[in-house]
Amino acid sequence: MIFTKTKLPRLLLHLIRRKQFRVAVRLVLRRFTDGVPDTIFTAKAQNKIVGYCIIRPLPSKYKFDIMNGYMVGPVYVADEARGQGAGSELLEYTVNQIGQEKTMYAYILIQNKKSIHVFEKAGFKKIGYMEKIDKAFYLVEQETAFVLMEKRDDNNQEG
Repeated sequence: MIFTKTKLPRLLLHLIRRKQFRVAVRLVLRRFTDGVPDTIFTAKAQNKIVGYCIIRPLPSKYKFDIMNGYMVGPVYVADEARGQGAGSELLEYTVNQIGQEKTMYAYILIQNKKSIHVFEKAGFKKIGYMEKIDKAFYLVEQETAFVLMEKRDDNNQEG
């Protein structure tokens, strides 16, 4: 599997071809509403995108007492590549690109047990829940909740 950094337009074309319109719309809206650029890493097998992971630095208004924080996710793996370790490898690659000494956060739909497990294997820990998430805002079918996860360097833990 080959991992590369890619640009938003290339990923949007991939998403539109796969009819993943909700994800594409959310990425575009997020980019133009808060102005914080996403970094996108893709996984390719046989010259075809089979997964992606998006990261973004935490805007200063969300940093509170955290320096160098990043939001990680979503991590997406195509149906044909699932169950082969592609998600774990892509997340590991992403974490290594960010740097182990940085604090990382992810929020994952509470019903997505496989994704939660992949993040736990990568060293993320559950630190809380966001309940009653508005389905219209996140473009999901029903009201839902998220698991909030965090990964910190053990040598860089804050009180």
